[in-house]
Amino acid sequence: MISIFHRIIICLIFILLFTFCKNRNPRPETPEQKQIAEVVARARSASGSSPGQALALCDTAEVLARTYALTDSFDLKIANTRAGAIAAMGMPDSAFSIVSRLYEQKKYWPDTAAMVRILYNMGWYSYTGGHIPAAENYISRTISLMERANIVKNRANYMTLYADILRDRGKFTEAQDCLFKAVRIAEALKDTFALGMCYKGIGHVYVGSNNMDKALEYYRKAYQSFDELNDREYSLPVLTNIALSYRKSKPDSSLYYYKLVLAADSGNANLRTRVITLFNMGNTLVALGQIEKARSCYDEVFDICQKYEIVSGIPKVYSGYGSLEASKGNVRKAEEYYKKAIALTQQADDQSTTIELMGELMRVYEQAGDWKSYARLSVEAKILEDTLLSATKKMQLQDIANVYNTEKKEMEKQYLGTLLESENKRSNLWLSLFFISAIALVITLFFYFLNKRLKRGLESSYHILMEQYREEKKQREIAEKELLDATRYTENTRKLLDYFNTQRAYLNPDLKYTDLMDILHITYNELQAALEELNYPNFKALLNHYRVQEVALKFENPAFDHYTIEAIAKDAGFGSRAAFYVAFESIKGVKPSFYRSRINLPVS
Repeated sequence: MISIFHRIIICLIFILLFTFCKNRNPRPETPEQKQIAEVVARARSASGSSPGQALALCDTAEVLARTYALTDSFDLKIANTRAGAIAAMGMPDSAFSIVSRLYEQKKYWPDTAAMVRILYNMGWYSYTGGHIPAAENYISRTISLMERANIVKNRANYMTLYADILRDRGKFTEAQDCLFKAVRIAEALKDTFALGMCYKGIGHVYVGSNNMDKALEYYRKAYQSFDELNDREYSLPVLTNIALSYRKSKPDSSLYYYKLVLAADSGNANLRTRVITLFNMGNTLVALGQIEKARSCYDEVFDICQKYEIVSGIPKVYSGYGSLEASKGNVRKAEEYYKKAIALTQQADDQSTTIELMGELMRVYEQAGDWKSYARLSVEAKILEDTLLSATKKMQLQDIANVYNTEKKEMEKQYLGTLLESENKRSNLWLSLFFISAIALVITLFFYFLNKRLKRGLESSYHILMEQYREEKKQREIAEKELLDATRYTENTRKLLDYFNTQRAYLNPDLKYTDLMDILHITYNELQAALEELNYPNFKALLNHYRVQEVALKFENPAFDHYTIEAIAKDAGFGSRAAFYVAFESIKGVKPSFYRSRINLPVS
């Protein structure tokens, strides 16, 4: 009697033989298939420039596929094309919904290349929709699947996107390593396009680390690669990156490169590049005080966005108009434009852009001295920022849970498939119950130990963070004692340092230099000499230094995690929120919210 195992082996051999024979003798393409393929190709070519027309062609292709009973052959191509057109209209979340449904339907396909494309699209639409942790998960799975299947084509390009995601999450070292690996793959394949993408990504990494010379070097390499291929779609954005790199140091050079991009793209071949170029050019002209030229740039962007239904570009135009009115002193007009832009981004659920626009409007209120509106908008921005951070953390946990649930479902389906293939149900009943119980037990134990491991990891990270905090505090105390060394400073300087370090006088928001002179019994000239010896230009710089250090210490201390930034700044002696933000950013080089989020990352 042939065992069940032998029967499965025989079935697998027949399946392999059938697949081999089918591949050896491919069926010729029918006229119906050619017709649908032509419609899909037209839709794909129109998805970037005319997404509405592309969606209509996708509907036509679906009707033809159902009519000719060829749905299974074309549903993947049609769905991917439809998602691309919807993403071009500025709705990446809707595009993600399409490809995620496709993934649920096709994830057991033997076609690995198709699964790679679906996973990549899920990662790309997550990235463009601002869901960075989810994008990192999908693109990482895409690259892993390509490595397992030994698929080399497009791997360097996918690794470039993965590096962009790592860079956005602040992992500059990992992003750089990933890009240099991609460069080696592209060089081995002699893929000039992939090399250009890698060089462009490396330039972005150097921009993130403020190494503009290196960034320009790799941007020029990228431009040479794309120019060698005569590919304007990708060479022109690189010119835009070069222009952005020159924006602060050499605005005239920046305008020169923007004009090169517009001259090369005079026929509106790449609408996205043209919109970005015109908008950035308008911002540069505003900074140079050329208001009318900047307005003409924003007007052209507005016309393009309306004509080609580029929804995501309209808020940028309104923010540009707002900056123009603010530069002319028309506060209410600027407020009107910024509120329009904020309303559109809120409607599109683009919280990060909303926070950015709120910050620009707050600067307008600050310049106008409208502190009531400034305070109200500041509270709204803080609430939205906290909501965004909370949503990001929830998304990370949800991504982890989705991975576990997917693996669990795959295990269950594989087992159920084994049961369905069995012909003798009675003889395999106890064996089935045993395997189901074993799988349930393994899954239960897996999640139990995983939960314990995560808890141990969190406790360990917390203890490490506390140890680091204590060690840094000890080092600071040693440094403060060294500052009081009699051989280093004069008597008045030591008196000043001793008073600030022991009495913590800087916590008093009303402290003035005259009060300090009375307390220390020194003259104005002696106080100025002590400040010069400590390399402080004035008394305010000394106060700001100590107060910012006090705020940084509380940011680093987990005991103050539930305090707001404004409350900590007020306790440190700062009289106003604006003064605190200016002082903190000038001393630390970053904004307080960014510093606090980075200093409290879990230690691995």
